[in-house]
Amino acid sequence: MNKLKTKELQETITNLFKLGVEKTNNNLTIVFGKTQTLLLVRKLDEFYQTNNNGFIEFAAVLDAENQEEGLVLLRDAVNFKKGISNLKSEDVEFELTDNQLVVNNGTYVAKYSSLDMRSRKTMNSQTMVTIDLNGRELQQAYKQLLLYKGQDWLNGIHHELRQNELIIGTDTLSLETISCSGDKDKLEFLVTYDMAKTLSKVKAGNVKICVEENEGSWHIRGSWYIRFILDGRYLLESTVKKVKRTEE
Repeated sequence: MNKLKTKELQETITNLFKLGVEKTNNNLTIVFGKTQTLLLVRKLDEFYQTNNNGFIEFAAVLDAENQEEGLVLLRDAVNFKKGISNLKSEDVEFELTDNQLVVNNGTYVAKYSSLDMRSRKTMNSQTMVTIDLNGRELQQAYKQLLLYKGQDWLNGIHHELRQNELIIGTDTLSLETISCSGDKDKLEFLVTYDMAKTLSKVKAGNVKICVEENEGSWHIRGSWYIRFILDGRYLLESTVKKVKRTEE
């Protein structure tokens, strides 16, 4: 049996909906771990059809002491939210049994899939580069950036880390520079337009950007796995395929 505080769970789900769950494919994944519970929803990236960037994932971490570990994929996040919002008890009890998730007196059909384990497996990756910066400054930078509607953001928004500065723009034009700290002096990566648009609307005091690079094979370009951690609790994640630079 796993137990979470009802009020905290209700507030977390509400915040996830504000981040864009209403535009997702309506699935909510719950990952039960020994010390944490991860709530995760997915939004199809607008650029999926053009460069196969795939999903943006929105997640929130809740502290917990779970007796059971596992993954549950709920097909209907909206009705799950409604059910949880009606609970009056101080705690919510979850039980994983016979491929089902039992929530107090309600039962939800669950699907377990190893494909959804990516968020957990890479949470503490040793190859991940981290960048810490002011969340309000990042939000304002993206807001200013998105005013340049004439720019071509099709392949993603270019980010370059240079010795405690994060420069954001296109491959050939730098538009915004933010002070930051990181565990690497130089790094280049792309963030999708859809992700930047979402972050321009989300308020956070502190943001940690985690970048994991996958080089791919000799004939297939690699990708970046990008995670934005907001105030240490909420996560936005996506995988961005590498594209040719304009000067190549």
